[in-house]
Parts: sequence; C-alpha cells; structure tokens
Amino acid sequence: MTLAAKDYFDTNFPNKKARTEVVPLGYDPEDEKYFLACPEKDHFRIAFAGSLHLGMSDGPMEFFKGIAAVWESHPEIRKKLKVDIITRNPAQKILMDTVAAEVQDVFCFHSHISDMGKVFEILSNSSCLLLWGFHGGLQIPSKLFVYFGLKKPILAVICNPTDPMGELIKKNNRGIVVENNAEAIARAVLDLYKTFNQNALEDTFSNNELIEFTWKELVKKLSLNLDESIKLNN
Repeated sequence: MTLAAKDYFDTNFPNKKARTEVVPLGYDPEDEKYFLACPEKDHFRIAFAGSLHLGMSDGPMEFFKGIAAVWESHPEIRKKLKVDIITRNPAQKILMDTVAAEVQDVFCFHSHISDMGKVFEILSNSSCLLLWGFHGGLQIPSKLFVYFGLKKPILAVICNPTDPMGELIKKNNRGIVVENNAEAIARAVLDLYKTFNQNALEDTFSNNELIEFTWKELVKKLSLNLDESIKLNN
C-alpha cells in the first residue's frame, strides 16, 4: 500500500471511525546471514527475483530489448554482463521471442526457488537488482524493501510516471529509475556498468541501513495503530 492508497481509502470511506495508516512490509536485517560474504566481482550481474506481474506491469520485453541493445553496441561488455532471473512467470519464452539467440546466453533463468537462503545467495551475488513497478500508483512491489535490505543499487523500471516507488528510491539514493522503454533501460545499464567498472557503486549509491523500514521499527508502528484502532472501536 502507498500514500496514494491511503488517500483513496480516506476519500472513499469517509464514515469509518479510524484514519488509514500505511505500514509497509519492510525487511529483516537478520537476513544478512544468508548473503554471500564475498560477491563475485568479475561479472556485472543484474538480478531479479519474484513474479513479473504481467497483468499489473508492462513486463520484461523492453528490458530484454535494452540488454540486447547494450550487448550489440558494446562488445567489450559481452563477457562481463550477466542477468539472473528467478520467477514463475514465462519470462524465458518472452526472451526467446524478443532477442536474438546469441544474446540469450547473457540470461540465466531460475524456476521458483522455495529456499530463501538460496534466493538471497543469488541476489547478494549481483552488482545491482532489477525491479518493475505497477500501474495505478496504489501499490508498490513488496520486494522493494527486501532490496533495500540487500543494500545493492536498484534499476527500477516504472510503468507509470506517478509510481511512488521511483520517488522512494530517489529519496534514499538507492539506484536509477527509468521508464519502461528499451532505450532508457539500455542507458541506465551502461551507466551502472561504467560505475561498476570504476569500482564506484558503493560510493555512488547509498547502502546504509534504512531503520524506518526494518521489521523492528514497523512492528512498533503497527502495534501503536492497532492499539488506537481498538480504543476507537470500544
């Protein structure tokens, strides 16, 4: 849920007793025990995990085209560029229908992985994390907060200019936000690669703990809201 969702409920349900409060999913700093201690440095790896929500976003086609554009126009990157995708969605079929066979070798598809330790291992081995936004502005992907916990730069692809996800990433200097078109995505990938090649990702993007999004702080907020709701309904 987002602040736009809060406004929606407050506007459309004016007779409710309590006001709407937003408590995001957040992340658990304890998950760091699953992260790789020494992520790979030889390859520039982009990683994504989760459902692609093909009905709620524009899907990965433009991203695949953007990666293909980088691969075709910058031969020096070809041996270093890798993309890991963990999803249940038929993204591999979309890739095969979208880009040339030689570009497909850049991608490594993993079917759904139930072991979160393994998922975190793959994500923490990346140079940056990939994320798609949703249409409508009433919801942001819950994995955004998990990505905050991983403390990696985020390549955020938004499908709607009003998407609050982009502002949240910019505000906290956690990555690059682009529209879902191949040209913009290709430019962003190149910028991230150049920064990676200069060993400057950590200096360019913030990787601090975002205390307000940790489970400990959010449970406090949720508890206060529940107490207030109980009082109003007694």
